[in-house]
Amino acid sequence: LKEAMRANPDRMAVRSKLLEVYAKRRDTKGFELLAGQLFALTGHDSEEWHKAQELGRQIDAGNPLYAPGGQPDLLVREGGRWVVDEELSELKMQ
Repeated sequence: LKEAMRANPDRMAVRSKLLEVYAKRRDTKGFELLAGQLFALTGHDSEEWHKAQELGRQIDAGNPLYAPGGQPDLLVREGGRWVVDEELSELKMQ
């Protein structure tokens, strides 16, 4: 799935499936990082984001990211769109 995501970065179905895998594994760090990327690509009002929030609440209920209106703290505005701040992302994964 990761290879498919690299080959087709705009296919949200691949990202959504990988989120499901992370949720089944209860990999909260991997899930949160990918959820942030999904948010950056789809925005706060997309069906994909709402599904990611629902899955996120199942594995990490206390995380405000998955609450209604939640958004990733790793995102910054760049050129009028949301992008993942790579420096913050690397720090969070350590």
